[in-house]
Formats: sequence, C-alpha cells, structure tokens
Amino acid sequence: MTSRMHAATTAADRELGTVDLREVLRIPRGSSLAETARLLRAHGVSAGLVGDAARDVVTERDLAWALAQGLGPADEVESVLERTPAWTTTSSHVIDAAHMMLRLGVHHLVVLRVDGRAAGVLSMHDVLALVVPDGRIDAPARA
Repeated sequence: MTSRMHAATTAADRELGTVDLREVLRIPRGSSLAETARLLRAHGVSAGLVGDAARDVVTERDLAWALAQGLGPADEVESVLERTPAWTTTSSHVIDAAHMMLRLGVHHLVVLRVDGRAAGVLSMHDVLALVVPDGRIDAPARA
C-alpha cells in the first residue's frame, strides 16, 4: 500500500467528530430564494440550515428544483427546504457517511452532536477532500 493510499484509508476511518467541519451557515427564516442563493455563494457552501433548527436544510439542488417547479427568486426558502434531511452523528466514520450518501442519493448529510445540535453539514465534496487530501488521484498510465 502506498503512503497516499494509507492516508486515504486513515481519513476514511476517522470519526466525523474529529473532522474539521465548516461552521454551519444559518439562513434566516423568511429569506427569499434569491437571498438564500446569495448567502450560499458568499460563504462558499452548497447547503445551509434554515433558522435555528438542527434539521431544516436547504441545498443548491433544492434551489434548482424550486426554479424547475416555477418558484421565483422572491419565494421564501421554507417552500423548498428539506425538513427531514439525511443525517448522521459525530461518532460516525467518514466512510460510513460516504456510503450513506451514495445509498440515499444525497450530496449532504447534517452531522449532529450527541445533544442533537448540528455540528455541521457534510458534503460529498468534503468527503472527497478528506480521502483525496491533495486533490490528485494517482492512476496507472493507460497504454
């Protein structure tokens, strides 16, 4: 096993509570879809939690769905947020979170602490950054 493969394996085995999750972006209740999109972009994230709830999440995918359904930029974020999103806990391992995302067909998981508060929102991008830390995949050359 190469050192790069070992590093990826080690990262995949880490508990989410040991991972440096980004601070949760809180989107104020009553925000418009346009305001929500601006907040996501300004913070460089693809999902945020709405209000103080630990599980009311909105993603870029939700905003695209809203447009496809004919909602407009002035409509409230509550019209598209996911009230029962996929979630996991800080004691789950990175690899288990990745498997859950694939199985459920989602790109984000809300990560909850033992007390039920949100520790963060884990994206598929975050998982890939953990297991491929330098952003390169060494593949054998093709003939």
